[in-house]
Amino acid sequence: MMEIVREVGGTAVQEVSFNSEPDIVFDLAGRRWLLGVKIGDDAAILRQGFLQYLRHKRESRLDHGLLLFLPLEARHVPARHEALWEFLCTTRAYCLLDTPTFQEEVGTLTFPDYLRRVATEILPRVNRGERSAFSLVFAIRVLKQHIQALMQEVHLTEDQLLDLVTNPALFAGLANIEGERREQVGKFLAAYIVLSQILFLRLLGTANPDVLPPQPVTSSSLRRAFRRVLDINYRPIYSLDVLGSLEEEYIRDTFDIIWGLRVEEVQHELPGRIYHELMPPRIRKMLAAFYTRPVAAELMAKLCIERFDALVFDPACGSGTILTSAYRRKKECYYNEGKVGNPHRRFCEDEIFGIDIMPFSVHLTAANLAALDPRTTISHTQIGLADSLALQPENDIITTGLRQLAWLFPEGEARGFTSIGEVFDMTLPQVDVVLMNPPFTKLERGIGDYVNLERYEPLCGSEVGLWGHFMALAYEFLKPGGVLGAVLPVNVLRGNESRRVRELLFSHMTPLFILKPVVNYGFSEWAEYRDIIVVCRKERVPRSHRVKFVLVRKDLNALTPEDVDHVVRLVKTQTDLRREEEPVEIASFPWEEVRGRFDNLMWFCGATSFAHRDFLIGFVERARNILSSFPFGYFREGYRPVPQGVSKFLFLTRHSDPSRVEQAYLTFAEEDERTVRACSRAGISYTLEKNAFAPALRTATGLRTLNLKGKWDYVATRPYAQIGRIARASGFSRGDLLEDARFWQRLTAELTATQSYLLVNHRINPFSPGNYLVAFVSPEPLSPANTLHATAERDLERAKAVAVLLNSAFFWAWFFLLKEESTGRWINLRHHDLYEMTLYPREEQIPALSAVFDEFAEVSFLAFIYQVDQDFDRKYQSYRDSVPRRAEPDFTVAEFIPAEVRLAFDKAVVASLNLPVTEDELLEIYRILAKEMIVTKALARD
Repeated sequence: MMEIVREVGGTAVQEVSFNSEPDIVFDLAGRRWLLGVKIGDDAAILRQGFLQYLRHKRESRLDHGLLLFLPLEARHVPARHEALWEFLCTTRAYCLLDTPTFQEEVGTLTFPDYLRRVATEILPRVNRGERSAFSLVFAIRVLKQHIQALMQEVHLTEDQLLDLVTNPALFAGLANIEGERREQVGKFLAAYIVLSQILFLRLLGTANPDVLPPQPVTSSSLRRAFRRVLDINYRPIYSLDVLGSLEEEYIRDTFDIIWGLRVEEVQHELPGRIYHELMPPRIRKMLAAFYTRPVAAELMAKLCIERFDALVFDPACGSGTILTSAYRRKKECYYNEGKVGNPHRRFCEDEIFGIDIMPFSVHLTAANLAALDPRTTISHTQIGLADSLALQPENDIITTGLRQLAWLFPEGEARGFTSIGEVFDMTLPQVDVVLMNPPFTKLERGIGDYVNLERYEPLCGSEVGLWGHFMALAYEFLKPGGVLGAVLPVNVLRGNESRRVRELLFSHMTPLFILKPVVNYGFSEWAEYRDIIVVCRKERVPRSHRVKFVLVRKDLNALTPEDVDHVVRLVKTQTDLRREEEPVEIASFPWEEVRGRFDNLMWFCGATSFAHRDFLIGFVERARNILSSFPFGYFREGYRPVPQGVSKFLFLTRHSDPSRVEQAYLTFAEEDERTVRACSRAGISYTLEKNAFAPALRTATGLRTLNLKGKWDYVATRPYAQIGRIARASGFSRGDLLEDARFWQRLTAELTATQSYLLVNHRINPFSPGNYLVAFVSPEPLSPANTLHATAERDLERAKAVAVLLNSAFFWAWFFLLKEESTGRWINLRHHDLYEMTLYPREEQIPALSAVFDEFAEVSFLAFIYQVDQDFDRKYQSYRDSVPRRAEPDFTVAEFIPAEVRLAFDKAVVASLNLPVTEDELLEIYRILAKEMIVTKALARD
């Protein structure tokens, strides 16, 4: 390596050792450099190498350096000059470049190329005064590994642990975490608190170097520095002393890493970002901590805030991501309007409001706002501790319906904190802008035990999750004409549970923009529930209003600040936009058209592109004029096995396909007139009397044919001889239920009520290799479980006709236009979805459609993904491996090859209906469906 340094122009090259660790020192381009080398580049080696480099840098008093991470194969290079030379000159390595004003990390060059780049590219940029810091990605990677190391070394006494986890001044609702889980939470909090204290010290030290301790630091010198900070800015962060739980070495390491990263140069609200990024997944699950992407916060702030003096409120402020974006947007408006001076104090003390029920979140948000300008001391922030849903307007009694509120909220009090930690009472006014990512907590999780859900029930209904109540709260806190921007679950756009909230947002307010990401689950990081951004104005909808639906087609992880500004300009100025090179597509629809589809607004944005949507709508419209809607009451839920666990001894699942028995407890492959030979999941065989069972269907998974004759499952209708043994083996604890006559009476009544000739799948995973068909017909009535829909159809010929239509391309076009997208994979086909589809045949159409059924009744279909494209797996893998991921998979039409049975089936359906649909149109439908499934299946957690 020393020879290579000389080869590219380095001089005074020498090997030096620091505590027996060798490094290289050399002169290049008029500066003296320190070169450190490590083998491997995983997170642990990266942290260890970075710490060692920083120590050597301090000991050598050099301020220019390179830290090279060679790939692991370096260990296997023969120890010969030629082999080593060739390896170093031809192998790409990961390198950190460090100067007093310019830092970067690169992973695409060889060692000699890095040296040349220093002289020809980096130093000229340094000389021009350009500044650069290590990226947020690198900072998070190092700090995440360091947090894990700290957690291993944290030694908390029981009193310290209890103080951290149950201290009401930190976290509400964590006192019930017990045992090892409590210890893990405590260790994370202690490690994070130490790291955040030193991080804030760095930020404050840029403005006031007198607070900084001498190096190398000790726990004592840090405590003295923290005490000095208590007199300057933000007491709550430094009032917690956990330094004693760590060895001196780890405290020094934390200080060195924070100083080496130059965190004050990193964009975004770093303290909150670090808090969420560094949290181990198991801790995040315990604390239910999900994080608004900075790009989402920036989008909302820029779309909603138009004036520098706008009053902004986040009633679920978390770590402050959204409010710091609001601050930056207000500051941008401030200078755009030609204002002079520093608005930091007025923004923090008078114009930005936040509430959270978690005290630690209140501290974190306030500290994040203060850190945006650490040179300016503020007396307090308007970030308060309260249950937002309990904040009451003055003398207001909540009544049914919506009110126009023309007063402020003097009784809406919350506890705030001054910069020295003193408590004061906040008064929340009505505001110009409400921005939030409210908690998505479902009602069945018992949230009603902790917050008052009755207050806003008249506005949002009794079925919607906690987020719906926050929408009603936002409506009350907004001034007339004020703007709401919120990250909401995608199911706000459809279904009965969210109907009242949809009425509030889309009728009592004016919906301006709906932004839906295409290649990401949503605007919240780490979550696997899909969400959208909704922007509304508090005013009645003008008659000529058009609602903008926006598909964000670029990976949110790849959006730059410049991209965000470009997206905001497009959304604000464009009515319709469908250019492939743009990061978004935009379509605007008249309010009356939107209102006409109020039950399911996925109609406007359910597809991954508006071109796909247009073609799918055009296709279903071809049959819509000649088919009817299903009569109300046609569908009902299948038998729901309760209490939990009874399905294990009630259902026998036919082992006709491996996918059918993956979730089954009792399976069978053999039967005769008197017995069924079943096998449990544990491999134990049972011979069961057949007269204790009735034909049923537990699952549609693995069923390859339209006709269910002889392919059904069984369900017990009375106690059978071995039921006690099987129930005990399955873990069912309520043995008394087995002899309870009332249980069996209710069971048989429910099974009788759900008996159907026509059965329709309820939970569909279209991407699964076990999903073949949607609807089935049995020549004798079956009782389905609630994984399927029962039907009221008693005419066997009509049942066949409906089954044909529900398996046709027309159904799948409807499905992808209307489908729910809560999780992206398993999709519930709801009754209201089916009633919206015009797929019910008229009397004269039944004979021809029934004939199609008879023709294909015993034909074995492929899995649906292979029906539309037999090469689906290769295309999906190719798309999934693409970086950055595109919203439009790049495959030609010719590459999509549907299964012959699918094309033959749909051509027969089209012919039976006398529709002028060509084969090319069917092929285009298959191509669109395949692309939709490729993009949706590729959704993954960050």
